[in-house]
Amino acid sequence: MKARSVLLLFPFIMYFAHRTDGCQPSLEATEMQWLEEELADWEVAAHGIEKYRNALRDNPRFKSLKSEMNKLFETLLKELVEKRRQEDEFRKAKSLHDEFLKKLENIVLRHEKRKKLLAQIETLRQKELKRQKEEKDEEDQRGNLFSIQVHKFFSGGMWFNSEDFSIEKWNERMAKNKFVREYERHLDSEVKQDLE
Repeated sequence: MKARSVLLLFPFIMYFAHRTDGCQPSLEATEMQWLEEELADWEVAAHGIEKYRNALRDNPRFKSLKSEMNKLFETLLKELVEKRRQEDEFRKAKSLHDEFLKKLENIVLRHEKRKKLLAQIETLRQKELKRQKEEKDEEDQRGNLFSIQVHKFFSGGMWFNSEDFSIEKWNERMAKNKFVREYERHLDSEVKQDLE
């Protein structure tokens, strides 16, 4: 009795072996192969194996087992299809996620480069402003020094007294000299025109 109960489980295993991996071209061939292997020790003839197989199929427990196997197979097939669909979705989501991370990394790198470049530009600008300020300070210092020396020269009486000479008189003389030079140039140009 136990042997027959155990034998009822083997078609279940063979059924799944056939449906998943495909041992033989058909389920009947798989069942016959299994029955021949199992009943070989009992020395049962081939027609006896066929009868035994038919008796198994007509057994209500076998029929209910087979219907349960079909239901289980359909459930497993649905789960497999769902799992594959989820794996495809996961693969797509992962590729999108990787692409997004690459784009984000590129944006961050560009931002860092831009930040670094702006920092370098700001440093150069500060150096240029500092250099211009130093040049201006030097010019102011030279101008102050020159004006101090001129003032000392004219007011200190280095060559002559401040009563005899002042900055106003000096400016008047310079203006007269400028007028004289311009007049001389004008005369030279007139003479050249007359000679031509």
